[in-house]
Amino acid sequence: MGKDRIDYNLSRDQGDQAGEYTIHVIVGNNPNYSVRAVNGTFTIRSLAQAAGDAVVVENGVASVPEESIDAILATEKGGTVSLDMSVRGEEVTEIVLPAALLDKVAEAGDALAITLTEGTLALDAETVAVLCKQADGREVYLKLDSVKEEDLNKAQQEAVKDMEVLAMYEAYILVDGQRVEISGDSKATAAVKPELAEGQSESDVRVFALNEAGEMTEVPVTWEEGEAKFDVDSFSKYVMTCGAAK
Repeated sequence: MGKDRIDYNLSRDQGDQAGEYTIHVIVGNNPNYSVRAVNGTFTIRSLAQAAGDAVVVENGVASVPEESIDAILATEKGGTVSLDMSVRGEEVTEIVLPAALLDKVAEAGDALAITLTEGTLALDAETVAVLCKQADGREVYLKLDSVKEEDLNKAQQEAVKDMEVLAMYEAYILVDGQRVEISGDSKATAAVKPELAEGQSESDVRVFALNEAGEMTEVPVTWEEGEAKFDVDSFSKYVMTCGAAK
């Protein structure tokens, strides 16, 4: 009895991308034992996700500790430093970036991509450099969050009341409480995944920047792997509609 060994084999679902894969337990012939197989989980995490684990989150706001900067910089790939907060298991709508992180990303000439719960805010290398200059040693706040109609002021509610709204978002960059203007050669892009109803297609989707006065400006939208991407500038709210504005 002491030399008996359990007859079993293990296999896991195929895949090498970040995610969770089931480990399957295949039990063979074990006449001396009653064996109950319990499958396990094999988890692959990207460097961006692992770096996000070290970030402190409170009330939906993530703060990057100084000691996490090196881990974030190590995620650089193809000229982009990435930080993924979407797998934290809690809602993250805003992130506070220390000046030291931006300085190092800018010094390397890299872009920066921050994934929050609602989507990703991507800053090209020119934007990172502009932010470093404007921040001048101060923290930078990035926000990307969904917006409900009751979050709009009266002028904004009036502007969207006859539109077929798919989703609304608030996206902005702040330095010392002031919104940063993204212009010239610099570019900041939001990438979100709206849910399209049956009969709706990506080609029907339009995005409008909505200012505090209820004035709307259409923003070009592109699609990549189910994500709608649009530029973020000085406007703070964005309305995603299906079909023409009424």
